Amino acid sequence: MRRVLVLTAALGFATPALAAEGDKPNVEAGQDDPLRHPGFGALKWGAPLEAIFKVYPGLRGRTPVVKARKALKEGQVLILDQKVRFRGKDWPAHLYVDTDGLHRVVLDGEVPHTPEGRGDVDKFLDPLFGTLPAPDKTPDGHRVWKGAETVVTVGTSPLAGSDRVNITFDQASRHRPQDEGSLDID
Repeated sequence: MRRVLVLTAALGFATPALAAEGDKPNVEAGQDDPLRHPGFGALKWGAPLEAIFKVYPGLRGRTPVVKARKALKEGQVLILDQKVRFRGKDWPAHLYVDTDGLHRVVLDGEVPHTPEGRGDVDKFLDPLFGTLPAPDKTPDGHRVWKGAETVVTVGTSPLAGSDRVNITFDQASRHRPQDEGSLDID
């Protein structure tokens, strides 16, 4: 069983680091077809901690670098809290990094309930994933889009007055079906 180290920090949006000659990393790269993009935005799957700090330099000031490197050497998974851009919006996110680098990004959103009842999660997701083919659905209600490079899973959970929406981007080669819930067949 792997140990997980969560490095929490204020969720301030960090401007991407300037690359050589004044160019900024494209933090929204591949978002038009996230299933074929081999990573999340400017970060490729497997990106090491240093590459993540380069794209999100604000993390360096909030993350104890020595502690993070030590945790990675011990085989732990780091969860870095950072605001990221997805489809033109800033999202609270968790970046999962281990000795093999970045392998998962989880975005958190909320759909407020209407006076008539629950919020419309489909209406919330359509601008984000409406161009993708219809997702598979798991018995527990998760929606799953499987691509060659990335697997996107969306799950919801009720809150008081809203529904929490978790959008998970996984490196396809590391995605495990049990992440989607169990498929009990009688």
